[in-house]
Order: sequence, then C-alpha cells, then structure tokens
Amino acid sequence: MARTFIAVEMPEPLQRALDKISVNLRKQMVDLPIRWVNTHNIHLTLKFIGETDQAIIPRIAAAVADVAKRFPPFEISLTELGVFPNPNKPLVLWVGVQAPAPLAQLQQGIESALAQWGIPVEERPFHPHLTLGRVRREHRVANLKRIAEFMAAAKMEPSASARIDSVTLFRSDLKPGGSVYNPLSRSPLLGN
Repeated sequence: MARTFIAVEMPEPLQRALDKISVNLRKQMVDLPIRWVNTHNIHLTLKFIGETDQAIIPRIAAAVADVAKRFPPFEISLTELGVFPNPNKPLVLWVGVQAPAPLAQLQQGIESALAQWGIPVEERPFHPHLTLGRVRREHRVANLKRIAEFMAAAKMEPSASARIDSVTLFRSDLKPGGSVYNPLSRSPLLGN
C-alpha cells in the first residue's frame, strides 16, 4: 500500500512568493504551536486518495493522464490568506489561489475518472488553496485567538502568478521530520 494524492506542483515564481509569505508569518507567530509546511513541499491538491493498492497505481496514473491531456495549460495566482475550518478555530493556515474555470473542471474530471476505480468522490466542495501550516494538537484556546488575529491582520504582497502545465501523482511517505512527497507520474496538460 502507498499513501497517494494528485496535485499541481508550484512553479518557481510561486514557490518564491510562498516562501516570502511563509517567512513573514513565521516571524510574527514564532512562539505559536504551528507546524509549518516546507515551501518546496507546498502543492495544490486536486484529489487526496489515501492508502492505495500498489497494483492500481499505474491505472490511476493512466486515468489522470487521460484527463489531463484534455485541458490546456492555465495561469494561477495567489490571492489571499485564510484559515480552515473558520476564523474562530484556525487549524490550517493557507494561501488562496485564483484560477480559471479549467482548474475546477480538471479537478472534477479527475474525481470522475477515479470514481470508476472505486475511489470515493470528495464530498466537500473544491476550494483551491495552498497549505502553509497546521496548528499542532497541543494548542490552547488563547493561542488560536492569537493565530486568528495574526491571520486577519496579515496582508498579501502583490499577487504572484505562474503557468501550470502538468498534474502530478504523488506518493506521500511519513517520516519523523514530516512528509516526503515523491512524484510517481507527471501528466502534461495538452488541450488547446
């Protein structure tokens, strides 16, 4: 079994912008219980699959490639800072992504293609975002309030943007220092 997911990798211009945003937030919230995501690991998840039988990974890769080739490359940009599930309980810190309609259509196409292999369809609506950090389990209510205040006051610098031209199937290996993401296949966006 392998823990897998499908995502869009961040091109260099977006990685640099995310690094600036992350460094700025880390400085402001240095004493708060947040596990920050390494900026080279930040990705835009299209579908989290979870534990996957190794035998069907080639079929998943082929299904993703088949969907991806129908979509043209597109531009995405960073828009805003936010938290999940809500400002009163900020457990995940994220950067929002503005993208054209093809991103949502690509995500839906992948959901539909994988459903044919028995992979459950995500019930929550697709909300394109890039996770910067997660609040640790040992948090206190006072810390959540401070995190919410920092995030509400944080400002985005001028938005960075970049062209997206592929989708990646990843394996996620849990290590003591955090997750390590290994690409299993990359599928180019080839549509006109």
